[in-house]
Amino acid sequence: MTNVVLLYYRNMELKDMKVIDIDPFLQSSAFVFEQFQITCKNENKEYESNSDADVLTMIGLTGDIRGQVLIRFPVQTGMKIASAMMGGIEVSHLDQMVQSALLELTNMICGNALTIYTQRGFALNITPPTLLVGKSIEVSGAEVNTLSAILTIDHTETAEISVMFEK
Repeated sequence: MTNVVLLYYRNMELKDMKVIDIDPFLQSSAFVFEQFQITCKNENKEYESNSDADVLTMIGLTGDIRGQVLIRFPVQTGMKIASAMMGGIEVSHLDQMVQSALLELTNMICGNALTIYTQRGFALNITPPTLLVGKSIEVSGAEVNTLSAILTIDHTETAEISVMFEK
């Protein structure tokens, strides 16, 4: 897993290069989770899921950067996050309300990250999010760079955030 900085150079002169990194998404994750009294920290470790299934939310990036943002966590972690987002309501399964909360979480994280990228001079937009549930979900794309980081949520849970964008 890495949050290595890559240079964006499509249709740009050397003096106009812009930096693409995962830090805006990490900053946004910490900010958004904090709104729900959830701690969120970037950790240098592998993503672990002992769950029967994972939740994967995806949102597209368009504009100067074209690609996808993926957030993956175990179903139980997703239910805990959704519960906190809904004011502590007990959540026992991944129903439509929980899914909606997790999709909104992805919107909030990506929207905040795009604000940071806009301040850096990028013109970006996001697409509506998608949610998948399953075991060993793999996402790949041809000709993409991927930046990934592991988040520790409330000191015990893990989530993975990845930004995939065209080369």
